[in-house]
Amino acid sequence: NAMARTIPVIISFLARLLGLGGISEKIRSFIEGIRERVDKAIDKLIEKVMAGIKKAVGVGKAAVASVVEWWKKEKKVKVGEKTALIYFEGTEETARLTIKASPSQNYTDYLAGIASKMSSPDQKKAHAEATAVGKRIESKISSHNLTKGETDALVVDLNRFGELLEIMLGAAAPPPSIINYGAVTAEQGGTRAEAKVLSQDSGGSKGSEPADDPPIWQAVQHRKSDDNKRAYVQGHLLNHNVHGPGKRFNMAPITYTANAEHKNGIEEEIKKRVLVQNEVAYYKITAVYGTHPTSPDYTKLTSKAASTLTPDEQIQLRAMEADRKLPLRFEFDAHTLKNDNGKWIEDKKISYAPVENEIPKKAPGPGGTVHVERLERLSINNPVGGSHTAEEALLHLENIGGVRAAALLAELTKRKFTSWTEVVARKIPGVTDDLIEKWQDQTVPGTSQRLVYFHGETIWK
Repeated sequence: NAMARTIPVIISFLARLLGLGGISEKIRSFIEGIRERVDKAIDKLIEKVMAGIKKAVGVGKAAVASVVEWWKKEKKVKVGEKTALIYFEGTEETARLTIKASPSQNYTDYLAGIASKMSSPDQKKAHAEATAVGKRIESKISSHNLTKGETDALVVDLNRFGELLEIMLGAAAPPPSIINYGAVTAEQGGTRAEAKVLSQDSGGSKGSEPADDPPIWQAVQHRKSDDNKRAYVQGHLLNHNVHGPGKRFNMAPITYTANAEHKNGIEEEIKKRVLVQNEVAYYKITAVYGTHPTSPDYTKLTSKAASTLTPDEQIQLRAMEADRKLPLRFEFDAHTLKNDNGKWIEDKKISYAPVENEIPKKAPGPGGTVHVERLERLSINNPVGGSHTAEEALLHLENIGGVRAAALLAELTKRKFTSWTEVVARKIPGVTDDLIEKWQDQTVPGTSQRLVYFHGETIWK
C-alpha cells in the first residue's frame, strides 16, 4: 500500500525531469477509457445473468402449473327446478368427466339418456356440441399432468359444457294446447272437456271465471245443503287457470264438497305439472250424468199424486228433481306427454279416483227439514236484505254470473243508479241493452210478480 501511494509522486517527478508536462491527465484519460469498457462488460454480464434467472423462473412456474389440481374443477348448472353438477370423478390418474343429475353418470351415458328429450333445434344443436366438447375434455385430461395453460383451457371447456347443458335442460317452446268439449245436456250442463295436448301455450283458448247462467244452474244455485248452507257451485270441467272458459259447455253444478275434492286433487296436479313444471299433458274430464239414489224426503214427495201436492210441496219436488239432473260424478283420464321426434306421445300415467257428487237428501222449504228463503223483491240500489248478502241477491238476475255481479256492486259503491239507461251508460263489462231488457221482464219464480226494482228494499221470504 505504501508503494502504491508513492507511484503517482515518482511518475510526476520523472515527468518533470524529462520535460513531459500533463502526463497525469493522459494517465487519467487512459484509466477512464479502460473503466468505460469494463462497465460495458459488466452490464453485458448482468444481462446474461438476468436472462438466466428469468428462464429459471419460467421453468419453476411451469413446474408449479403442472401440479395444479385440475381434476377438482367443477361447474354447477341450474335451470328452473333442474340442477346438475359437471365435475371429474376420481383422482388425477383416473378422472372421468361426469354429470351429477340424479344419479351421477359419465357424460356419454348422460347425453345418451337425454337425447330423445331434445325437441327444439337449439337443444339438438347444443347436444351435438356438448358431445364434441366432452370428447375434447376427455382428450385433454388423458395426459393427467396438465400445465396451467392446459388447465385454463380445460376450465373454458367446462364452462362451455355448462352453457350447453343449460340449453339442453331448458324448456323448449311448448306445443299449443288442443282442447275440445262434449255436447251439453238438455238442461245445458257440460259433459266433457278433453285436452289432447295441454301446455302453457293456450292455443287460443282463454280461461275465465264462470260467466254463464244456464238453466241447470238457475234451478239449483240457491239450493241449501243438508246442513243449511249453500249446496252447489258452478264447477269448471277444465280449470280456468289451464285455459278453461267459464261457459256452460265447460261447467256443471257440483256440491262444495265435490268441488273441494276436485280442486285439491287432480286439478291441482294438472296445474302444477303444466304451469309450474312446464310439462305437456293429455287430460280428459267427463261429467257422468244418471240416476241419483233416492232419499226418504224425495220418496215421500213422489209417492203422492201430483194433484194432491201443496204449493210448497210442488216447490220442494221441483228443487229435488233439479238436484237429480246434476252429474253423478267427475271421471278423469290423464297422462304426461313426451316428444318423440316431433310427435307428442304418452309418457307417465296420472291416476285419480272419480269425484262423487252427492246431492242433498233433505227437501227444501216449508214442510221440509231444511229452511230456505226465496227472493221476493230485488232492489238494484239496495241489494242487501235480511241475512243475505248483496251478491246473493244480485246473482238472481238472469245471466249475470259472478263477474258481472261483482262489477255491478263496484259501481254501486261509487253512486246509486237512477235509471236503466244509466246502468248501460256506465259501461259495466258484459251488461248490455239486451241483458237489461231481460232483467226488466224478470218475475219471481212461479209467479207473475215483478222481481227487479231500482229503489225500495230487497225482500226475502
